[in-house]
Amino acid sequence: MRTEPNYLFRVVVVKLVDKLFYEPGNAQRCHSQANALITRQLCGIGNETYWDYLNYPDEVLSSHALRPEIEYTLRLLVTLVKSMPAYEAACFLEFLYRRVDTVLRDAKREESSLNSETLIARLSRSFEPLNV
Repeated sequence: MRTEPNYLFRVVVVKLVDKLFYEPGNAQRCHSQANALITRQLCGIGNETYWDYLNYPDEVLSSHALRPEIEYTLRLLVTLVKSMPAYEAACFLEFLYRRVDTVLRDAKREESSLNSETLIARLSRSFEPLNV
């Protein structure tokens, strides 16, 4: 059984993405979609490796949790990809990235300190002109 950190990281990513894609009664399609839309490109793996990762024992992975910011980024990605065509998900993520980047650059220029609360407030204000 392989236990190298990079290998285990990919296993944890695959298992999380697969879990987020799962829908009761549609398991086979969910597994296929998770691999085709995200993990194949993200982890550079084929179908056989994907299934090997899914069958990797969870108890070995208990000390290899993803950092929260990586987990939530994957959760956002999966939520978007499950809800809309990949192109539209990419367009939204690009829009969001540009907004966040602008807000962060403005805060840096103003020498403002940021935390999640102030970033959310600044980001919310940046969306106000979009309310039609």
